[in-house]
Amino acid sequence: MRFRSKNKEAESALQSPYSDVQATSQVQLPRVVHLLGGPVQAGAGRGALALHEGLLDLGMNSVLLCKPPLGAHPPARTANYGIFGRALVAAAWRLGRRTLSQQLRDKDVPYLPISVGLAPHRMPIVRGAQILHVQWAHAHSLGPSFWRWLETSPIPVIFTLRDAWPFTGGCHFPNKCVGYKSGCAECPLLQPGAETIASRDFATKRQAYSGPVTFVAISEQIARQARASAALERSKVVTIPNAIQLQRFKQIEKDAARASLGLIEGPIYIAAGAVNLTDPRKGAEILNRLFARFGPNSGVYWLLFGGGKVKAPSNATTFGLVNSDERLNQIYSAADLFLMPSIEESFGKTTVEAMASGTPTLAFRETPAEEIITDGIDGWLAPHGDAEAMGEQILTLTGVQRETFRSVGLRARATAETRYSPAAVARAHLSLYQSLLASHGENT
Repeated sequence: MRFRSKNKEAESALQSPYSDVQATSQVQLPRVVHLLGGPVQAGAGRGALALHEGLLDLGMNSVLLCKPPLGAHPPARTANYGIFGRALVAAAWRLGRRTLSQQLRDKDVPYLPISVGLAPHRMPIVRGAQILHVQWAHAHSLGPSFWRWLETSPIPVIFTLRDAWPFTGGCHFPNKCVGYKSGCAECPLLQPGAETIASRDFATKRQAYSGPVTFVAISEQIARQARASAALERSKVVTIPNAIQLQRFKQIEKDAARASLGLIEGPIYIAAGAVNLTDPRKGAEILNRLFARFGPNSGVYWLLFGGGKVKAPSNATTFGLVNSDERLNQIYSAADLFLMPSIEESFGKTTVEAMASGTPTLAFRETPAEEIITDGIDGWLAPHGDAEAMGEQILTLTGVQRETFRSVGLRARATAETRYSPAAVARAHLSLYQSLLASHGENT
């Protein structure tokens, strides 16, 4: 099925390269389309958008192809998947959902096999690109025809690894399973007799990656997993971290941020948040244990944001899902400390958003937070998954002067500016794009 972009400005920009954007040098910059299988408001979308905007600032002809909604004021150079194609795919997925749920041991597990999906490679906006950059995708956004096209793609293709789905048989986070190292032949998520679904899709991906495909991991942790996958044994994997929109996450004076949220001066404010606060991978059990330990009269007050019906203590304000960067910035800035109890992450963007807001983070070792935080300098680290140790660290921090939080927060902001700015991350991607185009030209 074919799809048509409704964003004529974005499409014409690719068909007439650099009509209104010129590089400061005389060297033409690559025409890149970023494919995002979700809205820009989601976690992966925010990271992709920050990179896209950084590339535009460099003068690149960059277009972000994503799912609506884009909001009342859509970001520059964005395009939507056609509504007709999305409706057909959604209908096909609904028809197959019952069969899939019968094949899974847990119907709620995030497992997506390749069955039906979009064909973005057929869109004119993609056919006009020099590089296709898959920022985040799943089976809904990459249908079977895409995987066949990928084997002989006429342009370099990049997958950013924001989770493990591109190199597994269907799961987004393998947890302790290492089946991706050998082919996902015995998937623990599938019922007996259905395991061939995972091995079949794994083989499909592995074959597709025989084409000009490169992988960008957003942390060294997920890069190590990817390099161990048999699906990527012939592929190049590089590490470039997420970008954070520093102009949207800035330091706000603590008193002003607290006043904007209706908070009073007094307790130590600890913020925590995730898309789903009840997700075990995000440390839901650890968070509940910390709620029990630091309840009323503990000198701690919790600022919580995210989905899921979390059992918050009475000394907490819950903001629910927050889609406004301005509101998130206020929450981060109001806190003395941001808590990151996740035991499995690809990056941990909230960690850097908090740091950019001038608030240090306490997180676990053996997660990507260990790559972001220098313990005791711009944040703190606790042993992996150890709720007791994390609680002891919080107890120690409740006894320090607020000036300690402020000084560590200043260093956290400096780290965010140096390593995770859109400009720095965009320059790293531009270097990769240029090297891939040079190599592709030599091989064609």
